[in-house]
Amino acid sequence: MLTSNHSAHAKNMLPASQLQTFTMPLGNGLLSQTAVTIRPATGADLDMLVDLHGRLSDETLFKRYLRPYRPTVRDIAFIVNLSQSQGAAVIATTTSRQREVAIGLAYYVVEDTAHPVTAEPAFVVDDWYQGQGLGTKLFEALRQTAVAHQIKAFNAVMHPANSSMLRIFQRSGLPLRQCRGYGEREVHIRLKPTVSKRYLDSAV
Repeated sequence: MLTSNHSAHAKNMLPASQLQTFTMPLGNGLLSQTAVTIRPATGADLDMLVDLHGRLSDETLFKRYLRPYRPTVRDIAFIVNLSQSQGAAVIATTTSRQREVAIGLAYYVVEDTAHPVTAEPAFVVDDWYQGQGLGTKLFEALRQTAVAHQIKAFNAVMHPANSSMLRIFQRSGLPLRQCRGYGEREVHIRLKPTVSKRYLDSAV
């Protein structure tokens, strides 16, 4: 059942010290004054995230899903209603015409709920906001959530041409290894409690 209470669901997503939301300006350039909030995603965000995926370009969707695919409402509902044992999701929003709009989503799904130490991460950013550091901020929020939930590593499966996602992983300073297969790249990222301030300050 979908929940409409952000704070109640957030308590299952993040440690108490991270329950608050925060705003940030995006990088340099045309969007430098855009205020963005990154917070736990909940069932109440379903419509916003359906709208976000409806705006994504075919190229962005292909890089995310490794095929020409636009997720269904049911797919997105699964993501925003993950239990802590299944995974977690964070959403980036901004205000447009006096209403909250989703511009990014990051989540991970635990690979083996019987031994919840590794998970597969994924994230996507609205085309208009790409290249401004939002992906880095989403990844960091997701990493913090995973570490708080005792996840030890991410196993990412990504499109070989998704250089921006790979760059986010590489610049994090987290130990990683990668291999390429037919039509995809696999990256294993060992999570640590902290990343460098330099990484966050130079978000791409």
